[in-house]
Amino acid sequence: MIGCPSRLAWLLLLALLTTSSASALSITVVPDADGWVKTWGTNEVDTAGDTLVLSRSGGLQKRVILEFDLDDIPEGATIDSVVLAVVKNGTMSNTGGNPVPNHLSGYPGDGTVLIGDHDTAGTNVGDFAETLGLANGSEIVWTLTSVVPLQDAMDSANDLLTLQIVTDSFAILHLVSLETATAHAPPELRIEYTSVPEPSTLLLLSLGLVAMIAAKRRRR
Repeated sequence: MIGCPSRLAWLLLLALLTTSSASALSITVVPDADGWVKTWGTNEVDTAGDTLVLSRSGGLQKRVILEFDLDDIPEGATIDSVVLAVVKNGTMSNTGGNPVPNHLSGYPGDGTVLIGDHDTAGTNVGDFAETLGLANGSEIVWTLTSVVPLQDAMDSANDLLTLQIVTDSFAILHLVSLETATAHAPPELRIEYTSVPEPSTLLLLSLGLVAMIAAKRRRR
């Protein structure tokens, strides 16, 4: 009969549980697909251009759509913070020299930029304004004010997330796309998250440790 593990066994088990607790990690994710969509006059979807066109002039709106796959984030992880980084690639303007306003929203994705994305209502994840005068190639960083759409995407069956960027007034902002033939990086999400090992994994490791120490004690 295998006896109870010694005090050393319990100390090692406690160390295992401590070192296997939640850990803070980070990951960078680029879109699987990107593009811009418009519905004014005629419907148009552009996923092959080298520029993501964000603009508004009266009823004519071009909205940028980014499709992300969050499958590389461990199941059960908690999203702590998210940054969306984009790069200016062309025109940036607004009436009266005003800053360019940008509004971000997120919703469950499907991996494809579609005309239906234009009018899809998502959860607001941030409102920002960029001052005119940025040089081409300048990085623009937006810290999301809500991570709910990302957490919801991770809890879904396919881990897919769509981010939509819109502007207002008469603003224009051109951004680097996946298809841009330059050294500038395409849009990317920089995600900080906390990962907790699954209980079953900890249990197996703990039982294995206890069994090894108990077996060694029995052989003495």
